[in-house]
Amino acid sequence: NFISGRSRSRAAGFAFALLVSLVGIVVTAMLRPVLQVAVLPPLIGVSLVAAWCGGRWPGLFSVLVTSIGASFFLFEPVGAFGLDDPRDISEFTIFATVSVAVVLMTASLRNTRDRVERRSRELETALKEMEEFTYAMAHNLRAPLRGMAGFGQMLQEEQRERLDESGKADLDRIIQSSKVMDVLLQGLLAYAALSRIEVQS
Repeated sequence: NFISGRSRSRAAGFAFALLVSLVGIVVTAMLRPVLQVAVLPPLIGVSLVAAWCGGRWPGLFSVLVTSIGASFFLFEPVGAFGLDDPRDISEFTIFATVSVAVVLMTASLRNTRDRVERRSRELETALKEMEEFTYAMAHNLRAPLRGMAGFGQMLQEEQRERLDESGKADLDRIIQSSKVMDVLLQGLLAYAALSRIEVQS
């Protein structure tokens, strides 16, 4: 199913390249009598559009179609394949070379954009999972921490007189540390809630 979808997408890219190329050739051929010269830059733009929308191979296919169309419709003798004038040959060569270079650069930019978008989605998913984990951990750690602080407080109220100075100091440290830890966990929960609001907005 994936392969058939991919080949449909590739076929659509080639079909789009062919359509755009034919439109570009027709428009350029219509401009030729008005300007009295072969106007090739629009055909380079046609190949650029085909490469951006379809990728490298449809873009190169567009260069091939526009090159054939240009040699048939735009250069003397019009309506025949073949270039007689050395100036036409050099112009055609420059056109084909620039078109191929533009297509390759455009396809490379398109691939880079697609890679960046894919990595951004992966990063966003990983960030969301990390925030959910942080929230769950902070939330789940608060219950045993409250229990520890409560038992420490109860021990301090009921058994403090039986403890020596070292035991009293240890008990005070336990209670104080549990309060500090609770403040840290509340901060983590607040951060996770804030991150969720930022991601949703």
